[in-house]
Amino acid sequence: KSVMPRGASATRQSRWPEIYFEPLEKLGPDHISPAITEGLRDDLAREVAQHRLATLSLGTKSNRYKVDGAIRKSGEKFRTTLRLIDVDSGSLIWSEAFDGSTADLIDAQQRIAVIAASRIMTQVAAREAQRFDGDQHDDGSAYAIWQRARQHCLRFTQQDNDIAKRLCLDAIKADGEFAAAYITLAKAETMDALFGYGGDRQACLEHAVASAQTAISIDPSIPGAHVAQSNALARLMDFDGAVIAAETATELCASYSDAHYASLVAYYYAGLPEQAVHAAQEAIRLDPNSPEIWTRYQMLARSFFDLGRHEDALYYAHKASISPNAKQVTLAMKAAAAQQLGETDLARSAARELMHRDPAFKADYVVQQLG
Repeated sequence: KSVMPRGASATRQSRWPEIYFEPLEKLGPDHISPAITEGLRDDLAREVAQHRLATLSLGTKSNRYKVDGAIRKSGEKFRTTLRLIDVDSGSLIWSEAFDGSTADLIDAQQRIAVIAASRIMTQVAAREAQRFDGDQHDDGSAYAIWQRARQHCLRFTQQDNDIAKRLCLDAIKADGEFAAAYITLAKAETMDALFGYGGDRQACLEHAVASAQTAISIDPSIPGAHVAQSNALARLMDFDGAVIAAETATELCASYSDAHYASLVAYYYAGLPEQAVHAAQEAIRLDPNSPEIWTRYQMLARSFFDLGRHEDALYYAHKASISPNAKQVTLAMKAAAAQQLGETDLARSAARELMHRDPAFKADYVVQQLG
């Protein structure tokens, strides 16, 4: 049977990435029961389905992506190797090995499924972005337009953010029930408010909440919709609402890194830095190569800073500052942490680099926009 995100009409079904799960191959002399192989495959397929961003098939081969793998067992220990393959080209996209024990089989299968699902969906998203890179691949479908919007949104510039908003509206015009476009529009509106791209902060955040709510009304099982809602509510200082929305997202999909990032933001602004640290670490563990990894590092640094763990704050502020797409605020965090540690030269160096990158940057921005 196939599972398709709601809000995706039959005419667009082929636009979503299709993922087919092969039966896992049994290797080695030790007996491997179906409880291990079939249970793991079913758990993995369920976790991927909960992202609500793909069409899944357990019965027929997909024309887009295939997941296969093998299991070896020795005593109570087993090792699973999983692979993601682009069916069209036959190329290997991703492969990783995971260890588990039959002594705690259900927990081991769930743990492997969660981390593997995150890896798979991250790789599929990157591959889909490549497929629809540039106007020449825009066939007018809501999905194709949305893919371009997502790419612009992740470049973290005012011009790209404005383009992302326009493309989201174009995708919604093409299909008013396409929930993913409302989610990305909410994200772009929140970024406009957060980074001062030019829109009215309050209005942008209210638009973000409304867009996220529309996505939720289309399909309340999409974790990304609750993530978008939580991120906007946190900046509107509705901390209870932000925490509830973020926790809803993680309950819907434990393998969705963005859901844990939303929890991180919500907990941080609610004044719960210890919970924020845990959420940040889980978001990073699930998707260490995210194009938004700097946001995870930066928020983790701020959480450690609030806990008085300035060495950890400096470490992650530095990692954030050298990550792709990082915003200048990461250097402000780096300077603050260094100064707290008495490393005045490093603090001055970070501040000079900040002023070089953005001469108009003001401390008021940190206070007013970031808390």
